[in-house]
Amino acid sequence: MEYLENLNEYTQNLEMVYNNLRSFRHDYINIMASLSAYIDEKKYDELETFFYEHIFPMQKNLTQKNSELNNLLHIHILELKSILYTKLLLAVNQDIEVNIDIPDEIDSVHMDPVDMTRMFGIYLDNAIEACLETNHPVVNLHLGKMNQDIVFIISNTFIDKGLSVAQMHKKGVTTKGDGHGVGLCNVSEILNRYDNIYHETLIKDGLFIQQIQIS
Repeated sequence: MEYLENLNEYTQNLEMVYNNLRSFRHDYINIMASLSAYIDEKKYDELETFFYEHIFPMQKNLTQKNSELNNLLHIHILELKSILYTKLLLAVNQDIEVNIDIPDEIDSVHMDPVDMTRMFGIYLDNAIEACLETNHPVVNLHLGKMNQDIVFIISNTFIDKGLSVAQMHKKGVTTKGDGHGVGLCNVSEILNRYDNIYHETLIKDGLFIQQIQIS
């Protein structure tokens, strides 16, 4: 059921990308028409202003989004790459600033793939939801090697609502209303089954941070 839910979410994200491409195609045609009008009228000063104020920022934004998601190519574990791509694509499409740092090739993690998928699904869902409440939504992902261990760090901007880290991991404790407050508790139960995983949740410099080290 979780696999089907992830596949459905992935499909929805692909549809969102397709719709964005259709929108961009429409914008592209309009932009080309605007450029040709400036050229036909030989209004080169106005053309320069139009280019640097409207076209260049668009190109820069698209390049940044693509380059960040391209960092996931360093991951060679299908389940891990799929869940990260699905969730981070969702974040990008909601205009969240996504920063991905994966300096190493990741080809194995000593954790059950279903548990790993559930863990990252919950962490990234929470990160996306929390950062969208802020004026500058940001989600950061670091994935790398430290000696023989794999280290994951997920951080996001958030609004501090007065809950301690310990309270956040208790079942039913939430600031979201009825029906919430289960996710972090579920992740804690998963991680507690592993002797080779060290996990820490902390708040630092205005960021909510999840650190996982797997040996």
